[in-house]
Amino acid sequence: MDGRLKLKVTWATEQTTWEELRDMKEDHPKMTAEYIVSMGGVSRSTMRGDQTLDWAKKTLRDLQRAVRRVARLYNFHLDKNNDVYLVRRVQKCKKKIYSIKPILKYGVRVPRSV
Repeated sequence: MDGRLKLKVTWATEQTTWEELRDMKEDHPKMTAEYIVSMGGVSRSTMRGDQTLDWAKKTLRDLQRAVRRVARLYNFHLDKNNDVYLVRRVQKCKKKIYSIKPILKYGVRVPRSV
């Protein structure tokens, strides 16, 4: 081993391989970030904190933010199972307030329909 972090990956074909962390970060960022956060980090360094864990948290946060923005832009909602629901957005408008009392100026009634 040459000092690089490697992850043991089991693929859908039941094949198990050792892949470098940097390759997994590029090819499968969400899956890698979720694994790192669930494990609490993969680095052994305690001097500068866990940079890999910081990357994973930032990546998950950015992905969630991007999904929220796209959902808001195209008017749909994703639930926990990633099912898509269309959302109808309605803008609220101000209600006009009509008063039934007569308007008087200088003691003379002013018509409202002018």
